[in-house]
Amino acid sequence: MQIIRAAFAVSILAVAAALLGVSDGQSHPALHHVIPPSYAEADQLHPPPLQQAAEGVATYQIQCNAPRQLYVISGETPVCIQPATRDMMRERGIAAERPTVTIGTIAPLTGGADRYGEDIVAAVMLAADDFNAQSGDGEWKLAVEAADGRTNFDAMAAAITGFGERDIKILIGPSLDPGGRAPLDYADSRDMLLMSCCALLPRADGAGENLFRMTPDSIHQGQALARMMIGEGYTIAVPIGRDNPWVTGILDSARNEFAAKGGSMPTGDILYDASGAYTREHIAALSGSVAELADAHGADRVAVLYIGFEETYEFIGDALSDETLGAARWFGADANTTLPGNDEILLLADPIRFTVVQPGAAEGADNSEVVSALADGLGRTPSIFALFAYDAVRIVGHAITEGGSSSSADVAAEISGLTEPYDGVSGPVRFNVAGDRDGGPYDVWKLSDGAWAMTGQYDTTTEHPVVLTPEETRWLEENRTVRVAYDPDWYPIEYVGEDGALRGTTQQYMREFERLLGVDFVPISVNSWSHALDSVRTGAADMIFQVSDTEERRGYMGFTTPHSTYRTVLATLHDGELDVGAEGFRLATIRDYSIEDWLDENRPDIEYVSARDHIDALGMLEAGDADALAGVWTVISSHAGAAGVEGLRVGGTLDRQYEITIGYAGGSPLLGSILQKTLDSIPPYVLEQMQLHPNRR
Repeated sequence: MQIIRAAFAVSILAVAAALLGVSDGQSHPALHHVIPPSYAEADQLHPPPLQQAAEGVATYQIQCNAPRQLYVISGETPVCIQPATRDMMRERGIAAERPTVTIGTIAPLTGGADRYGEDIVAAVMLAADDFNAQSGDGEWKLAVEAADGRTNFDAMAAAITGFGERDIKILIGPSLDPGGRAPLDYADSRDMLLMSCCALLPRADGAGENLFRMTPDSIHQGQALARMMIGEGYTIAVPIGRDNPWVTGILDSARNEFAAKGGSMPTGDILYDASGAYTREHIAALSGSVAELADAHGADRVAVLYIGFEETYEFIGDALSDETLGAARWFGADANTTLPGNDEILLLADPIRFTVVQPGAAEGADNSEVVSALADGLGRTPSIFALFAYDAVRIVGHAITEGGSSSSADVAAEISGLTEPYDGVSGPVRFNVAGDRDGGPYDVWKLSDGAWAMTGQYDTTTEHPVVLTPEETRWLEENRTVRVAYDPDWYPIEYVGEDGALRGTTQQYMREFERLLGVDFVPISVNSWSHALDSVRTGAADMIFQVSDTEERRGYMGFTTPHSTYRTVLATLHDGELDVGAEGFRLATIRDYSIEDWLDENRPDIEYVSARDHIDALGMLEAGDADALAGVWTVISSHAGAAGVEGLRVGGTLDRQYEITIGYAGGSPLLGSILQKTLDSIPPYVLEQMQLHPNRR
């Protein structure tokens, strides 16, 4: 990547001091921020920009009539002009520039992670400078405002709200996990784009529609730790650390990976206070557990797995006075290599050969100029998270330039649509369906001779997560394309978009399975759900990603375990409680949906009528030809909204759930085992993100 060096000679401590007030809602007087909106369609007409300004419209909200674009003269007067007019004005000495896009950043400039915060703010500023220098005259410009996350969940949440209230909707942050979903829900409600350099906790709920994270989640880090320890012969690890979600998440992941690789970890973690305060009892408990396991299995097989924060060196210093712990091998994660060194403890700690795993830059990544520039400003080598923050800014700038809009929603959509990895200073950046960085390398650092030294690198992308048999591998080699059938009418979960492409959750499944298996999943042309089923039955298709397991379908199809579940609701236009068993009650269904098989077997007393599709079924409700429609509420309500059907409500449920599996042609058992293994390799939270946000990617 070519880096154009801008003027970057700042004292990061001075910058931090100047920026701390921003988190309290104070605007930074030296920074001009104007966020141009998405430009109007050709058939939309807006008043002249000065009239909009006179009517109280903020500069960043002024709309131009296409193909004109918003510029500012002398940094304050808004004009809507075409590029050719801009060039003519420049020839006459009139400065007409595109408005500046202000991006916010939330980093811990105080608290235990303040050194990381200093690195991140410096990197964001440098990346904005480099983008501005590289973009040249007449292109988009970036400015930066920062808020102090204070190494505190509440402060980070307040910073997100503060930026939202000032209409700064593109944030490089929060640097740490914001603690709960409320801040992410707020950001979603304001269409704010969050590009977190460093958040790691697995996401287990629906918040964070527009949250992208520049690091793989902590599950990968725990796996890397476990594999490294087992690779060095340590099959038992005693866990201890601060009672913090990031710490416990890594320990849980390491425990699961240990179990998968034949090792073990005691089920009860030794955790001290979330503030970092520990006692001699914690050290004694650790020593007792290590001694007991060493007696049973051998000292050369038992290690300490310790994860702390700024208290790390103090904890190690106290633990070294214990004979058992001073002779044990220690492993850990992150944070520790960038702490200010305590030379005495570092030298005393040589016997434990403390080894940590932390996210790293890909081998061969072109980052020497960025690292050098940051080191000059900081007076020390920056952490890896500075490179992640730098890349986050450049990805935002790339999305603005490529998409021609700085609207946060448009930028998020542009980032979601990246089909090729972004070549960043930390290495290639590709986001998975949850919006997290899709794997990556971890640096291995070891404490030796009183100093930290990088001794190697472990790349999670080099170990294939799907372990196949020789027969399964051969099947993939002989069948490089897997044909996919689908329901073209199950919006928004599975449907055909206006461009004719398959969309929704199924598109996400195809991309993920292609990544994991290295073969193409290609949708065939179908015109209905019945046609999709017939395609598998006749051999025109190999599989379906979203299908229920029924007795009738087992005659020609095999099934994986369920990957998602939906409640069966009764959508109706009637008021009051529905009595589906009442005489004359008519229930609409969609032809060949599995609910019909269930009704035949379990509720023969219910009269149902098959509709061609959801629009046909909704028409039956409006015409009074049916009293309710059975199905998935998300799908039914989406079709109702598109068709303008008003007054639809949930009138009840059926004692039956849609358990959605992956179905495959009955004559392809090898394909079935491949699909099951691949499905099993996808973390549950990623699957949940697919279902919660079917149109994200």
